Amino acid sequence: MNPLAEHRQLAKDPCDYKYSSARYYESNEKNFLFLKDLWEII
Repeated sequence: MNPLAEHRQLAKDPCDYKYSSARYYESNEKNFLFLKDLWEII
């Protein structure tokens, strides 16, 4: 059920997929309130 699987072609890059957390970790875009970086908590 991976949206980036080759046969689905929903996105070419993980950051391009709307519901991916990759943008949070790579670009520091905080689009989802439920995502938290563990390094910020420690």
